[in-house]
Amino acid sequence: MLNDGAKRTLSALREVGIHIGILTRNKRSNALAIARKHNLRFDTVVDREDGPVKPDAFGVLRICEQFGVKPEETLLVGDYLFDLLCAKAAGAIAVLLANNKQAGEFAEHADFTIENINQILQIIEEKK
Repeated sequence: MLNDGAKRTLSALREVGIHIGILTRNKRSNALAIARKHNLRFDTVVDREDGPVKPDAFGVLRICEQFGVKPEETLLVGDYLFDLLCAKAAGAIAVLLANNKQAGEFAEHADFTIENINQILQIIEEKK
């Protein structure tokens, strides 16, 4: 199921020139199938076959390298502990999408906690 507001948020990010990547512990083909199903486009996908998986920093650093950005300029949005630990290991900004019952257990590892994906737009605006 697609998070409420995801399509609008991704469109808004793209409109202002922000690259969008997927970092998954799953296979690239699964991530691309979900993207096709929901008519979403991502600039890159890093999966478990590319290198060490989350919580290792590898995926974030690979995406940052591909986009030509520094980790500290990068938001990693995730809903699980490994997402946050991965962001921290890479020096990126960890954003917890608190959309499940376990989210409270992970909040201490997040730089920001959001309830809806569109709130990342506010974080980006504040960081400018």
